[in-house]
Amino acid sequence: MLPPTTVYLAICLPPGTMPGGLAEIQLAIADAARKVTEAGHPVRYLNGMYMPAQTRLLCVFAAESEEAAHATVDLVRLPYVQMRAITDQWDQGPAPAD
Repeated sequence: MLPPTTVYLAICLPPGTMPGGLAEIQLAIADAARKVTEAGHPVRYLNGMYMPAQTRLLCVFAAESEEAAHATVDLVRLPYVQMRAITDQWDQGPAPAD
């Protein structure tokens, strides 16, 4: 069983149009989350949504701490204006099989 974690929402404001598109940015965020986790601070990128009319990217993470979620976004160098916890604790269920 994986430990319960908090779910965080980062509101990013990428300048102009998003370079590389959403799919490439999502891959970069997922890779950054893996690196932060390997450094001992569990974080998982759950999903994201780009809102072009508002030039906003919403990124959702499950993480042991807000700092781990911040570190993930910082690795990708996305400018963000807010990072908020949107749940207290989220039970992730059983660990995935290898």
